[in-house]
Amino acid sequence: ILTYRSIIADDAGDFDFFDKNYPSTSISYTRNQITLGSLQQLKERAITKIVLVSKDNSAKLSLIKSSFVELANWSYDPKAEFVWVETLEDKTKLIIINSTAQEARPLLAERFRNRVID
Repeated sequence: ILTYRSIIADDAGDFDFFDKNYPSTSISYTRNQITLGSLQQLKERAITKIVLVSKDNSAKLSLIKSSFVELANWSYDPKAEFVWVETLEDKTKLIIINSTAQEARPLLAERFRNRVID
């Protein structure tokens, strides 16, 4: 699922987790700004979509929710650490990681333990 991936993160250092733990990739796009434009580009690619929020969490999660119709009924706590996986209409996965108090790496390591995404 992560062989073809597009990642948007507030902190470019968070790309390292995926590069180190999922090095086999045929296609990989990275952007280090979560904006309406970057989310629109993300939606256009029929590959796994990862958005890692670590700054201005409330506003950015709201922007993500409004960018994907599949998230219309999604509820979240912007102050909580979480990883949300959603199957999109194009049959790809959208993975939203909300990192608040800690570095993203421990949260990612816990959630993707044994390199399984569910």
